[in-house]
Amino acid sequence: FITIDNCTQRAEALTAMAGESATGTELLNQWIVDPGSNTHVFNSEAWQGWRKTNDNPERQCVNAGNSRTIISAWGTMELVACTPNGLQTLELTHVAYVEGFLTSVLGLARCCTESIHFDSGRDVLYMRQPSNVIAQLEYNGGHWLIDAEPLYWPPLSVFQPQLNTFGVSY
Repeated sequence: FITIDNCTQRAEALTAMAGESATGTELLNQWIVDPGSNTHVFNSEAWQGWRKTNDNPERQCVNAGNSRTIISAWGTMELVACTPNGLQTLELTHVAYVEGFLTSVLGLARCCTESIHFDSGRDVLYMRQPSNVIAQLEYNGGHWLIDAEPLYWPPLSVFQPQLNTFGVSY
């Protein structure tokens, strides 16, 4: 697999910018590539590929829009992405688990240390050179989705109790 961010420091102000989808639920169990986010965030421990590394002892929060929400835990995540040569596992480090978040976000600003770039014209992520495509993306309703393998997705039913509590400030 490819580690697409290996930065050991987290940003001081953690942000995730992804907006709501048209239906309100269609992106709950998807990963969005977000050029404006400096933090990877995911919304359910039901995701396959998640490995917790700590319980956020510093009680850090993530800012999204006008909400500030506490991070439940930090860890790593393995995402399976489509590439021109088939499926490829991408490893995200320093991933914030925020229970009930609107979607899961690959914070592209975090990937700069590994020379990961986004090409919205070709709907791809590439490493160092435009010819080195590491993920083909799917454009859907104003968002670029990265996760290719539905077997890793949690069922939408796991999100129903969490939707009622998102947006509470800490």
